[in-house]
Amino acid sequence: MSREAIADELRRQGAILQTSVTSKTDLVIALNNPSAAKLAKAEKLGIPVITIEQVKQACGHQPG
Repeated sequence: MSREAIADELRRQGAILQTSVTSKTDLVIALNNPSAAKLAKAEKLGIPVITIEQVKQACGHQPG
């Protein structure tokens, strides 16, 4: 499942995707090399961070 396919699926489910982390952000999805600054900001704001693998599992993608 590609990054774009995941983004499309999240949008279909009503998600609003953005590249910045703000106090209005509900969740940060960490890709392969997440920005240390974005992760630190999410932590400071108490925003949960999940991995792309967790998103794939939530979307029903089977590994392998």
